[in-house]
Amino acid sequence: MLRLVCCLLALFAVPVLAGPEPVISERPLRAPVVIDVSEEWRVGGPDADLMFGLMVEAMSDADGNVYLMDQQLSQVTVVDRDGVVSGTLSREGEGPGEVRTPQGMMFMPDGTLALAQQFPGKLIRLNLDGTPADNVMIGTTGGAEGGFTMVSSCTSRAGRMIVGGLFQAPTENGQSRQSYLIAIDEQGQETVRFAEHNTELDFQRAHFVEREMLAAFLGAHALDADGRVYAARDRNSYLIDLAAADGSPVLTLGRRFEPVPRAQREIDRMNELFEVQDQRLPFDITWEVEQTEQTLAGLRVAEDGNLWVEHARSDMDLPAGIFKSYDVFSPDGAWLHEAHVRCPGDPGHDDLVFLGDGRVLMVRGIVLARLTASGSQGAVFDEDDVPEAQEVVCYAVLGR
Repeated sequence: MLRLVCCLLALFAVPVLAGPEPVISERPLRAPVVIDVSEEWRVGGPDADLMFGLMVEAMSDADGNVYLMDQQLSQVTVVDRDGVVSGTLSREGEGPGEVRTPQGMMFMPDGTLALAQQFPGKLIRLNLDGTPADNVMIGTTGGAEGGFTMVSSCTSRAGRMIVGGLFQAPTENGQSRQSYLIAIDEQGQETVRFAEHNTELDFQRAHFVEREMLAAFLGAHALDADGRVYAARDRNSYLIDLAAADGSPVLTLGRRFEPVPRAQREIDRMNELFEVQDQRLPFDITWEVEQTEQTLAGLRVAEDGNLWVEHARSDMDLPAGIFKSYDVFSPDGAWLHEAHVRCPGDPGHDDLVFLGDGRVLMVRGIVLARLTASGSQGAVFDEDDVPEAQEVVCYAVLGR
């Protein structure tokens, strides 16, 4: 449930999509579907030659190559369909094709690989042979003078691209902040705005409330093949807004959901994150930490067009052998069924990354990697949190 911690810098951001009356489901239409997998290959791990720093994101291309983005090493490891490491792309730096602490990656319509650099907000572009291409600055509409853009995520599908981030500008007593989820063109210019929130931050009275700080839409959004965008509405509700490719509201879907009490371990982690920010900022802050888990942890649109939702109970009270459960919704908002993925793993440390081509990666150690990448500076909170070498296991999804 720590994925959205990665959006900590997007203060006071909540989506503003408005649309028709929500379609709220009481129960799924069908019984759960169990998804089995079969291992194809694995890389990394404690005894392997390949060592990751903070591998936090993965995707595949049309040829079956898998791209593993390492935020700490500022590079992408490429693994071919047979599990052979074929090379790396990019490295840390400011020269052509180099990046610092990438926040995400995607393919541009011209086939180049783009790495999202947080600050200054831009896309570092690379040809797949490793040679650099021209970078793309992210340009948003309505920004105040003297400000700058920070990028926190990027996603592409069927030639369309969306970017999440934050525009900041100084004010007399502090800073104005505009969080956004936008579509961009190949020059990086905003074409459609799907969600935003504007706020004024007074540095003389800086009090941060977690439910207002963490932008649910930045960590839980998805793009479908038609350019439509799903976005979580806020931290504590099971509401997902769907907008057409032009940004117009289509529907809001959701289901009845009881909040999940937060373990003390997670509360301590959030307090640690705030304390780190307090040490970094040139003014004092106070804060409030939520006592319940964030409701929506992740969204993805599967190959068949259905929406898969990871939520606060996705790894709780599951049948034996099931690693994680997802709610599956149709494009018209109906809750179809739960999808139970059966494979080995520890939800407290590991997570699944679906590649969209009939394969799924089990990334061991990614939970702590994402937490560390979000700004905790590698804090270890108990003996169970001692980091281990990350390992990536590629599975084929059976019964497709």
